[in-house]
Amino acid sequence: MQVILVDAEKAYLDNLSDQLRGRLPELEIIGCQTQGDLVSELAKSEKTRLVYYNQADFPQLADTINRLSPAICHPIAPLISCQPKEGENDPLTSEAVVWRHQPVSDFVKTILHWQKTVKSEQAGTKCQAGVHFLFCAGPSGYSAETSKSRLGKMLTEEQQVIYLPIMPTYLMQLICSAGTGNNLSDLLMHLACDGMPDIDLGHYLQPSPLGILQFRPPDRSDDLIACDTDTLRRLMILVRNYVASANGRMTALVDCAGLPFASLSVIAVLCDICEIIMLDQENFAAKSACSEVSRLIADLPPSTRIIGIQKSIGDNYAT
Repeated sequence: MQVILVDAEKAYLDNLSDQLRGRLPELEIIGCQTQGDLVSELAKSEKTRLVYYNQADFPQLADTINRLSPAICHPIAPLISCQPKEGENDPLTSEAVVWRHQPVSDFVKTILHWQKTVKSEQAGTKCQAGVHFLFCAGPSGYSAETSKSRLGKMLTEEQQVIYLPIMPTYLMQLICSAGTGNNLSDLLMHLACDGMPDIDLGHYLQPSPLGILQFRPPDRSDDLIACDTDTLRRLMILVRNYVASANGRMTALVDCAGLPFASLSVIAVLCDICEIIMLDQENFAAKSACSEVSRLIADLPPSTRIIGIQKSIGDNYAT
């Protein structure tokens, strides 16, 4: 678990951070002086986070936090004159605000209460049902280990899992050979010719040794990556509707690689969770990827949960 403090005044930030580290040694306490520092921290591997930010320095920061992370965030109100009288702002029940000159012991009580609540919720947490978009915006473009890890986590939640890799067939390392029946090439042809025909996706699925349901792979390697964006959109609408028909008992992983960003954007906007893995580098390729990913994220609906993960070269993506 991680607590992030955001304040432009370095002395205050360092002092509060040091005191909290001394009293809460089991938690990771991070101090950020700028919005850029916070965005970089939120882009790292997903953690359970509590964010306190100086409301006077960063009045619009809550929107940024809510957009980039499922973290809980609370403002730090700057004015002592607005501070409630003793007993009016119980740190265990007040969700709206903490005060800049509030005793550190009150911060500690609030954080401990949050920690206890999170642990209680995690004991019975279920994976969010819906459609999960996964894409690696790095030189390799694909990590089978990461995809397998995501599928494994979905399976532990006792949900039926559908796996749809949208990539060349030579990258489909988690797909087993097709059995008898209609495959993705047949489905794409129907969607391209008939628009949105009445299709039962179950006819295109088969069990996998991984314990999931996979689409039977297409006939040709380029069938998925070469199809037009309208056909991809229709395919994603079918997947969304099929998952929704299970009333929370089904989830789908849409695993993308080798696609232009125009196609990625069409797919991502129809997903409930958008996970993008990026390398933590400063070269041209990394900056180009960051620019394209920013445009993609800007097109997502507000309801989309965004997971951004930065990895260094040599990191294991399967986290």
